Amino acid sequence: MTMLKSANIIYGLGSGTCRQVLSLFLFWGIGCVAQAQTDSIKWEYSIREAIIQDSKIDAAGYHVWKSDSLSTSSTLSLSNRLFWENSLDVRQNAPGTLSTISARGAGPSRTAVLWNGLNLQSPMNGVMDVSLIPLWQSDKLEVQYGGNSAALGSGAMGGVVKINSNPSNGPDGISGSAGLEAGSFGRAGLQGSIGLGKKSYAGLIRASWEQAENDFPYQKTDLSGQTQRVHQSNNFGKKLDVQQFNQYSIDKKNTINSSAWIQSAFRQIPPSATEAPSDTWQRDRSARLLTSWQFQPNTFSSLQSNIAWLNEYIAFHFAGETEQSHAKTAMISSEWNSQTKNGYNLKIGSQIQQVWAKADGYKLPDNWYDQGRIKVYAGAKKRYWQRVLVSVSVRQEWVENLNSPFTGTLGTEWSTSSNTMLIGHFSRNFNLPTFNDRFWETLNSSNLQPEKGYSADLGFTFKSKIVEAELTAFWLSLDDWIIWLPGSDGIFRPGNLRKVDSRGVEVNAGIRHQIGTWQFKARAHTQFSATENAAVYDGSGYVLNKQLPYTPKFSAGAGLSAQKGCWSMAFLYQVTGARFISSDNTQTIPGFHTGNFMISYQPAWIRMKACSNLKLDLILDNIWNEQYQSLINRPMPGFNWRLGLSSNW
Repeated sequence: MTMLKSANIIYGLGSGTCRQVLSLFLFWGIGCVAQAQTDSIKWEYSIREAIIQDSKIDAAGYHVWKSDSLSTSSTLSLSNRLFWENSLDVRQNAPGTLSTISARGAGPSRTAVLWNGLNLQSPMNGVMDVSLIPLWQSDKLEVQYGGNSAALGSGAMGGVVKINSNPSNGPDGISGSAGLEAGSFGRAGLQGSIGLGKKSYAGLIRASWEQAENDFPYQKTDLSGQTQRVHQSNNFGKKLDVQQFNQYSIDKKNTINSSAWIQSAFRQIPPSATEAPSDTWQRDRSARLLTSWQFQPNTFSSLQSNIAWLNEYIAFHFAGETEQSHAKTAMISSEWNSQTKNGYNLKIGSQIQQVWAKADGYKLPDNWYDQGRIKVYAGAKKRYWQRVLVSVSVRQEWVENLNSPFTGTLGTEWSTSSNTMLIGHFSRNFNLPTFNDRFWETLNSSNLQPEKGYSADLGFTFKSKIVEAELTAFWLSLDDWIIWLPGSDGIFRPGNLRKVDSRGVEVNAGIRHQIGTWQFKARAHTQFSATENAAVYDGSGYVLNKQLPYTPKFSAGAGLSAQKGCWSMAFLYQVTGARFISSDNTQTIPGFHTGNFMISYQPAWIRMKACSNLKLDLILDNIWNEQYQSLINRPMPGFNWRLGLSSNW
């Protein structure tokens, strides 16, 4: 097996198909991923909303970035959304292909991605391909920086991306939307949704389809040093997403929620700039299903129980061979939230999880490897003297054949005035070895231990009606870092071989202002960080105190949006500094900067003096045609555009 093939399989994930369970969920009318939190889907019909769950228990003392709505009604991939305007490190192979994210240098397997409270990280490699996640206009996106394993479990060491699919509220009856788009390099797409609201029921189904040739031109330098303009080859991709949500209010105390997310994707994998074209592709299929029952006896307490099923499959084709991998996860959980008379907010919960996986690259490719996990956690918060909020969370997990550490988080927020606040947290975190780490062919990884570490933040915030600003200093320490390195026989094997420290400063600021009928918003952010090997346990001392590959020391961005009447527009600017591409820091890849412009117009109804429900939007990406690479020898497209037309009713 070639190194390239091994790398792609290691970063691939999969899942098999359990028709009986899938049929049962679909029969109930539930849909893909639903939130493990009570506010997963809020409707403005007559259905009651839960008011107990308070995310401050989990987020107190953390820096949280929340996205604004953009001037487009088209679905966007999570990789593009974060790349455009967030200080997360987004690593893209090519448009539509594998994209991963890293928060504060922790790496993709230590940066969790939650969709309605459900962790999407693969049990096989610990990574979620964020290019496969669609964001609808009504979805809420936020990034919480810093480790929080006590609240979120394994994988939440550097930060967590949270997506809440909260479809647009509507009146009783039928509502819906439809849209189409076209763009550069053969891009085309369709999307639509239909919602139904009654006295005690609300339901929504939405779907999106897109495809693109992605045959963009770029400058290629051959071995003789000659530069020529070529078009990217073997880069076609297509994707279909279907999501469905239900909420049924049985009575004033009992509510049932469900959601489903079914996805199918096919993507060719383009050669690097130094490779000859080849027939390499990847096929992904997934079904993520969850239903929950919420019991709210009064306004001071609630109980929510969830059952979830995740089924993922991937086929990777390279050099005439196709290798398959599958992963299945079943979960059942319950959480009790309560507010006491003396001001405490409390929660306690548990989860039982069973994971199965098999892959052609495992020692026994026809066997299903499995792992059971039991999780117990609790949290509390209370406000003292009207100014100080203190939050505590603890968690213990029992994982088959692994020793999971006890974890906890202490967070605080001190309102020093009506406009200023000091925030801080300290937490212990962990990350479990993946199935690929433990069961890949020819490996001897029975002694692998969970990665362990600590996270701390100290920040100052200022907020007024017009200006918001935040300064945060952070520190991460991650020990027993699992890394794949070649042995004396040249075969790559994983081991708990390093300790990594990440230290830095983040600055965020925003302003909003109105001039006449124009409404303006501006936002800027920057991050300075050093993410280095603090200790090595395999004798490779040449990497000691060296910056991790593909982890920039500097990144920044800015955004400006404006709205007037039926017009809205936004300009987004992102800077990524130079990055090392070798562990000894002897080779680098240049930094780059990109700009994106978006404009949207809703034709006005002249007689009604209001904007119509028809919307036209245009996205201009990489407007100054920057030639750049996120990964070495993986060129990204220059200037490109996307035009969309949509209607809501």
